[in-house]
Amino acid sequence: MPLHPFVEKMLEMMRASDWKGVAAATPAEARQFLAARAAQAGAPPEIGTSTNVEIPTKTDPIKARVLMPKDGKPTSLVVFYHGG
Repeated sequence: MPLHPFVEKMLEMMRASDWKGVAAATPAEARQFLAARAAQAGAPPEIGTSTNVEIPTKTDPIKARVLMPKDGKPTSLVVFYHGG
């Protein structure tokens, strides 16, 4: 499945820049860089609904949030994993 055009455009702009990555930047630099890229990419899809769900696992469930576009037509899936 292809990337959403918004995400694809942001990734293209990041590749074309001199960005060295989050690990080499201060938090303020990272926020500034990502905000500038988002502004260049244009408005993201409008969120229509937000639903909290739990994904069952062998041990405890994983909490998740499903965001659906305002037009009701799902176009892609983005999954963010983080520790903590």
